[in-house]
Amino acid sequence: MQRTINIFLASSNDLKEERDYIDLMIAKENEHLEKESIRLELVRWEDMLQSFQPTSFQDSINDKLFLCDIFIVLFGVRIDKFTLEEFEIAYKRLKNNQKPNYLFVFFKTGIKMDYDIEDDYMEVFQLKKKIKTYEQIYHSYSSIDSLKLKIKEQLNLIIPFYKPEFSATTTTELKQSELKSQAINNLKEIYLARVFNDVGILNLSGIDRNVSGEKVQKINLIAIYTALVTYSTNKKIDFSVKQIEKYDNLSALEMLNKHKHLVLLGDPGSGKTTFVNFVSLCLAGEALKDPQVNLKLMTQPLPGKYTSQVWEHKTLVPVRVILRDFVASGFPSNNFERATADHFWKYIESELHSTYLSDYTPYLKQELLTKGGLILFDGLDEIPEADARRVQIIQVVEDVMRVFLSL
Repeated sequence: MQRTINIFLASSNDLKEERDYIDLMIAKENEHLEKESIRLELVRWEDMLQSFQPTSFQDSINDKLFLCDIFIVLFGVRIDKFTLEEFEIAYKRLKNNQKPNYLFVFFKTGIKMDYDIEDDYMEVFQLKKKIKTYEQIYHSYSSIDSLKLKIKEQLNLIIPFYKPEFSATTTTELKQSELKSQAINNLKEIYLARVFNDVGILNLSGIDRNVSGEKVQKINLIAIYTALVTYSTNKKIDFSVKQIEKYDNLSALEMLNKHKHLVLLGDPGSGKTTFVNFVSLCLAGEALKDPQVNLKLMTQPLPGKYTSQVWEHKTLVPVRVILRDFVASGFPSNNFERATADHFWKYIESELHSTYLSDYTPYLKQELLTKGGLILFDGLDEIPEADARRVQIIQVVEDVMRVFLSL
């Protein structure tokens, strides 16, 4: 006997291309599922009868929603009121243990922010914030391919529950295990997306003091990033000018690749922060399967070179710490009190809490302790009273190295 899984797909009109590709993907999945007597049935408003009805057309769409097992909603530049209504109905029913049994929300990222859509996109931002207050998870996607991959990953977790060979007990146990694993992955994805968004766009008001006005200009980090080159080389050298010219200097990335612990020194404005942000952006992009911002971009050849820069590490989870903020809110109030890794982690906890990611805190800590990561302290030259705090800064960095980076 064939089992049908009904999937309701909602989105605003600007995402019709995504809906069409998902339709094709579902058709392809059905070819593989036929031998397992399972069929995915996609419900789209375009496929419904376009006729006058006793109730509103939206009411008839909502009636279809009530019968679906899975609800998928896509949001792009704008929030369509009917799509929002469908999402809110689906979420309310889910909380009441009614169909749909699963609800997935996807937000499109990498949207070019022209002035004429900034106000509309604020509604998207507010909805993301609202979902976080629900203590729920949303997904981000930067391309149709990444969207299809994410949807397929979620379907692969759900479909086993509909196979006849699973008993109710087995299904419940599997569902609990899978949902926990899914929840952890979703939390990590949201964290990485936050890093990606935080470092990917530069506010020109922070660069040019002449920029002012209500509409603050922004620029993509990738558009201005230039790889840093250090004074270090692959060989031991005599630091005379003539001798230095004989060797190729290593890039900051290659130095980071070589050394487990690294201090990058340079004049203010020389690009240290931009380097930290760029590395964080690419690591987050790689983990999020971004087709453009990833390890390939991070290791691209230096200007005038033909070979890629060396990066021998896995996709490390990036943890950025702005030292001026850490010192202001996470350091001991007494300059003479020892600063430790415990102060560091309490600061990370507070940062995650402020972005509605408290649930991810233990999993991030576990990953840093068991798998490692890339912890980046930035902005030593921006700390007020840096000299008075210097001993504590050294103490906390050394303790973090001992506790978290000893793998």
